[in-house]
Amino acid sequence: MLFSLANRLRCCVIHPQSATAAACNSASQLRSLAASGIAMCLAVFLIAGGQPAVGQDENETEESETDDAEPAESEEASLPKLAEMEIPTAEELLTGPPRDWVILKNSEVIVCEPIVPRPETLELRAQAIDQKKLEMRGKKGEELTRLRDELNDLNYLEITLPEDLENPEYRIEIVKIDRFLHHEDLMLRRIDALVSEGRLDTAFELLVRLKRTWDDWRGMAERYDDLLFADAKQRLEAGGPERALVTLGELNERNPGYPGLADLAGNVIDGLVSNALAEGNVRMARHFLFRLDDMYPQHAVFARHSESLTQKTNDLLTAAEEAQAAGRLPEAADLAWEAAQLWPRTPGLMARYRPIVERYQQLRVGVVHLADEVDSSPYETPAEARARQLTEIPLFEKDRFRNGTVYYRTRYFDEWEPFDLGRRLQITLRQSRQPWEAQPLIDAPRLASLLETRLDPGSDLYDERLAWFIDSIRVQTPVELTIRFRRVPPRVEPLLDEIVPMEARTSASELTDGEVSLQDEPAEEGERTPAGGFAPVASGSDPDVMTFRRAIPEPDGLPQYHVGEVIEHRYISHEKALQALKQGEVSMLPDLPDWILRRLQQDENSATSYFIQPYAIPTTHILQLNPHSRPLRVRELRRSLAYAVDRDSILRDTVLRDYDAAHGRVVTSPFPSRSPANSLDVEPRSFDISAAVALMLAAAGQLDGAIPVLKMHVPPGPVERAAAEELIKSWKRIGIEVEIIPADADPQTPWDLHYRTLQLVEPTLDVWPFLTGEPTAEMADLAVFPDWLQQQLIALDRTSDLGRSLAATRRLHEALWSEVRFLPLWEVDQFMVIRKNILGFRAEPIHCYQDVDHWTISAWFPTE
Repeated sequence: MLFSLANRLRCCVIHPQSATAAACNSASQLRSLAASGIAMCLAVFLIAGGQPAVGQDENETEESETDDAEPAESEEASLPKLAEMEIPTAEELLTGPPRDWVILKNSEVIVCEPIVPRPETLELRAQAIDQKKLEMRGKKGEELTRLRDELNDLNYLEITLPEDLENPEYRIEIVKIDRFLHHEDLMLRRIDALVSEGRLDTAFELLVRLKRTWDDWRGMAERYDDLLFADAKQRLEAGGPERALVTLGELNERNPGYPGLADLAGNVIDGLVSNALAEGNVRMARHFLFRLDDMYPQHAVFARHSESLTQKTNDLLTAAEEAQAAGRLPEAADLAWEAAQLWPRTPGLMARYRPIVERYQQLRVGVVHLADEVDSSPYETPAEARARQLTEIPLFEKDRFRNGTVYYRTRYFDEWEPFDLGRRLQITLRQSRQPWEAQPLIDAPRLASLLETRLDPGSDLYDERLAWFIDSIRVQTPVELTIRFRRVPPRVEPLLDEIVPMEARTSASELTDGEVSLQDEPAEEGERTPAGGFAPVASGSDPDVMTFRRAIPEPDGLPQYHVGEVIEHRYISHEKALQALKQGEVSMLPDLPDWILRRLQQDENSATSYFIQPYAIPTTHILQLNPHSRPLRVRELRRSLAYAVDRDSILRDTVLRDYDAAHGRVVTSPFPSRSPANSLDVEPRSFDISAAVALMLAAAGQLDGAIPVLKMHVPPGPVERAAAEELIKSWKRIGIEVEIIPADADPQTPWDLHYRTLQLVEPTLDVWPFLTGEPTAEMADLAVFPDWLQQQLIALDRTSDLGRSLAATRRLHEALWSEVRFLPLWEVDQFMVIRKNILGFRAEPIHCYQDVDHWTISAWFPTE
C-alpha cells in the first residue's frame, strides 16, 4: 500500500488522539489545516477488498479483485512553508477567531487553535519534563510505570485543528517543533506592517485589543514605543508640533533612550520656542524650554535658548536698575517683573530683582470684569465696587463684622466723643500719618467744608437725610470741630461712613511714574476726585489691564515698604484666572465661584502656596423690584414671581454646584442672615407652582388680561447670569416672560427687576434707599409707596435708640416679606485666594482690598 505525504505526516508527526492503530475499512478521512485563508487538505484514502458478489464466476471475481487491487491515485499535499505564509490582515485579527502557528524544524507551519500554556510553551514543557524525570528517581513498579506514561505524554503537545470537525485533536512530538507564532505575535507583526505603511489608527486599535486581552505580552511595550514615535512624526508633518510634543513626552516617560527621540524632541521644541518668542509669549516659550530640560537635561537646544534669554534678562534688569536710580519706580518694577518672567533661571536674578520689587510693590489681581466696562445697570457692579474700595477712603470704614453687627474705625480722627446725650459730637483730627498710610491729612476747616457740601441743597452731593440730622458745624481749632445734631442718630459712624475727602487731582491719564498732584484749594465741583487711596492710571494699550497707584507715594529711606500699585488683569473666565494664579501671572483672586473654590480647598498643593480667606460678610443675592414698574405694583404678580422659583434647587445646582450647600443658604431679607434686624417669624417662602399659576392668572386680570414682558438687569458675573437664566425658566413655566437687558443698552431703558449682589450691614439706614433704589434717602422717593410703608420708613429713620430701631426694622421686615417688596434669593459665603508671599491682610476681611495700603509683598516670581 502506498502512503501519501499526508499519511506520513499523520503517522510521524501528527497523531490523532482518538484513532486506533488499525486501518479504517471504508470511507476516507479529511484533515484540514487553515491559516489566513490558506487551507491545506490532508486526504487519505484507504482501499479495502470487497467480498465477491453471488452468481459471479471465479474469473470475473479474480479480475475484479485484480482491478480493485490497483491503488487509487494518491492525492498528496504538503504543509506550507513559513516563507509562504502571509500575516493575517488587521480585520481578520480583530474579527476572526484567534489562531496560532506551530513552526516545525523543517520550516513547515501548522495552523491551530490557541495553545496553552503560552507564551513560553516549549520552555515550560521542558521544565515539566525535567521535573517529571526527577520524580521518577527511586520509583518502582506501578508508580514508575505511571510516571513513565506521564513523561511520554509530556513529550507530545496537544493541538486542535480548527476545521477538522470529526477528529480535531492531535498530538505533535515536542522534538519536531522549532517555535511558535502565537496569535498575539501575529498581531505584533501586523502592527509592524501597519506602522511602516503609516496606518497608525489601525495599529493603535490592534495594540489596544492586545493590551486588553494580554497586558504584558512580550514585545508589546516596544511596539507601543514605535507607535508613539511614528505618531509624533506624523503629527509634526501634519503641522501640529504641540500635539507631537504631547506624544513625545509620553514616549520620554516610557523610554527616554528611544533612538532618535532626543533629536526629534529638540527640533519640535526649538520651533515652538522660536514661534512663541516671535509672538511675545514669553511664558509659553519658557514652558517649552523647561519641558525639554525635564526630558533631556542640558539639551543643545535648551542651552542655546537659555544663553540668549539670560542675556536679555540681564539687559532688562540693568534697565530696571537705571529706572529705579532715576526715581521712576513703577517703570523699574515693570521691567524687573518682565525680566523675571522672561528667564527665571538667570544666575543671580533674585539678588538684583528683590531690591526693585520690594521698593515698589505691585499686587496683581485676576478678575473677569473691570470697572471700565460698559454696563446699563443703574447700580454699582462688583467691579465698580472694587474700584471704589481702592480709590476712596471714607471718614469711617467698616472694620469688622461680629454677631451680625458691623464695627467701624477712622483714619482721620484721633477722637470722636458724643456730649449732651448724643446731641453734640466733638471731633479731634489727626495731625500726623504713617508714611505707608494712603489717606491724606485734613484739617477742621476742610472737614467742615466737606460736610457743608453734603448739607447744601444746591450741591450735587446733597444728602437730605444727613441734613435732617445735622443742625450745625462749628470749627474750634485747626484740628477740632463740633457737630450739633437736631436729632440724635442711633449710631454716628454709619451716618458719616460714605463721606469721602475730595481733592483736585491731575487726571488719571496724566499721572505717570508715581506723580501725584494734590492741591490745597478745592477744585471745581466737576473735577473733584477722592483724596488718597489708589488712583486709576493709564495702563497703556492693554484693554484687559486696569492699574491703581498710590495717590500719596511712600518716601525713600523706609525700612519696610508696602503695596504701591494694584494691577487688575481681566480673564475670559474664572478658570483662566485660576490658571493665571497657578502660572504666576497674578497673586490674588477676589471672587472665585464656589465650585472652583472648593476644588482649590481640597488641593493639598494649593494649601502650601495660597491663603484662602473667608470674607467677614456673606454676599446676598436678591431681586430688586423697581418701585416705578407698573406691572409690579400688582401684589399678585409679585407673589407669583416669588412662589414660582425653587430657590433651594437653584442655589445648590447652579450657584454653588454643591448638594450640601455648605457655603450658601436661602434667605428672607436683603440683610445678612446673622443680622439682628431679621425677624425670626419670617421663614423662606416655599416653592409652590400651583399657587404661582393661580396668582399669575389673578395678576393678568388686573393688567388688561395679559402680563407684559418684564425687563431685568443682571450683573455681568457668570454665576449671576446662570442663576438669572434659571429664574427666567421658572417664570416662563407659569406664563411670565422675562428678558435680560443687554449691558450696552441705553441707561434710561425702563426696567422691572434687577438681580443684585450686595451687603446691607446697616439695616436701619440702608432699607430706605434700598427700597427706593436711590443712593440716598429722600422724602420725594417715597411717593410711589403706600402710606403705611412711608410712615414706617420715616418712623424708623427718626428713631434714636438702636434697640428700638432694630425692633422697628424687624416689624418692617415682616411687612415687606408679606407684601413681597423684594424677592430675597440666597446668601453665599465668599473667599479670596492670595499667594503666601503677601502679608498684612485681615483674617476675615470686609472686602478684598481692605487695608491694602498695609499689605507687604515679598519678592517672588514663577520658576516654572
